[in-house]
Amino acid sequence: MTQLSLQKLNKRVSDAEGIQMQYKALFESAYELALPQRNLWTTYSQGSNKMQNIYDSSGISALNGFVNRMQSSLTPSFTKWAELTAGPAIGPDSQNEANKVLEVITDIIFATINSSNFPVAVGEMYYDLAVGTGAMLILESEDDDKPIDFISVPTSELALDEGKNGSINGIFRKHRVAARGIFETWPDVKPSGDLLDIIKDSPEKEVEFNEVTYWDPKDKTWRYEIIYNKESRIVEREFESNPWVIVRWSKIAGEVFGRGPLLQALPDLKMLNKGKELAIRSAQLNIFGVYTVADDGITNVNTIKIQPNAMIPVARNAGPNGPSIAPLPRTGDLNAQNFMFDELKLQINKLMLNDSLPSDAGPVRSATEIVERMKQLQVDTGAAFGRLIFEFVQPVLQRVIQILENKNIITFGGGIKIDNINVTTQILSPIAKSEALEEVNSIVQADQILKGIDPTGQLTQLTFNTETLAVLVANKLGVSPSAIRTEEEKDGIKQQFAQAAAAQAEAPTQQ
Repeated sequence: MTQLSLQKLNKRVSDAEGIQMQYKALFESAYELALPQRNLWTTYSQGSNKMQNIYDSSGISALNGFVNRMQSSLTPSFTKWAELTAGPAIGPDSQNEANKVLEVITDIIFATINSSNFPVAVGEMYYDLAVGTGAMLILESEDDDKPIDFISVPTSELALDEGKNGSINGIFRKHRVAARGIFETWPDVKPSGDLLDIIKDSPEKEVEFNEVTYWDPKDKTWRYEIIYNKESRIVEREFESNPWVIVRWSKIAGEVFGRGPLLQALPDLKMLNKGKELAIRSAQLNIFGVYTVADDGITNVNTIKIQPNAMIPVARNAGPNGPSIAPLPRTGDLNAQNFMFDELKLQINKLMLNDSLPSDAGPVRSATEIVERMKQLQVDTGAAFGRLIFEFVQPVLQRVIQILENKNIITFGGGIKIDNINVTTQILSPIAKSEALEEVNSIVQADQILKGIDPTGQLTQLTFNTETLAVLVANKLGVSPSAIRTEEEKDGIKQQFAQAAAAQAEAPTQQ
């Protein structure tokens, strides 16, 4: 056992929390402008109005568009958005059989995911990911119908520390639980001392715990512990795979938290929100105006009401023969100054990957422009896509496999490990299919060019291994391995073709 002592563990938690507080001002401003309802960096009481300082909802709208796009493009609900496939270490002769086995396992994995609360949890996680860092806790459930619990955890509750090569090696969460829910949250909890008294005498009281998870490099295991009052471990578990999935949109060397598109759009959001605030004040001045009142002892400013259809008594409206009723002169201009709001909104939507289709306003866009902007979305997400696969998709699948193996739902000799050598993942979501389609189009274009050079097709046959190429195209397009013939089936069909060709050649001789 290489379990850290409580003294060292508390010191590690304290250091990580100190780093977390360095990000507080930055993250607080981003949440305040675009995620006010999810802003947990600022202390609010329940039912508080968190949108008092919001004068423009463009940031909220762009963020909702980002979350919807991520969920529909990367992890569409109730679909199989990834697949386990045989890696390069599996020989060509065995790959097809291995893929058929992995296909069955993939179906079990996604049947479990789609029957759980994953679509809800991942949607909440994408909101935090827009700021830079998303976090999800994946635990084994006691419910046989739903064997896995997916818990989206706000980054405001998390402190992180890094290990080798910038990987997350410690996740520390300040977790508050009502005393009556402690046994339900952790069935294996071992409370003692004053905690037992609180559970018995004050079941509604919220109790704060340190939920710590850290990598043990000596035992090659993840340790999950619940610490009460920095003095006692009341839960101790060991996992082969990390129960946490921490994904960062982009990362700067030396920083533990990620930086997302919302932080990039933050200057524009601040300017737009401030501009709208000033525009509202300007509109108030333009509508109601500012007036001077002669101090003649007759006009009483306390009785004057400046409102529609109001009658303000005055000594006269003009000279001796002035009209009995005259309109009050309007001051200012109703056309408030334009702070380039449209340009700011376009830039915010672009940074939030929410500009795949042109706005309804303005000139009519052509179909070519719409297609090109859809392709631009693929280019814009290219840098983050690799990190999402490495830090999100594969860890989620590996954790689900581990839990299903523990429950004997998946039984495979030696277990399944996504190491990208023996077993790898193929992304089937729309954003990945678009990239695969580009590769298929390259193959088709090469075939067309070769046939243009040699219409007989001999050059194409000399250049391409058509059998291998057909399987490659089918795999790129996500065709099920069970639909692809095995090598034995291919040999049988080849023999049938050869027999048919021989019979056709003998027919003229017999005549």
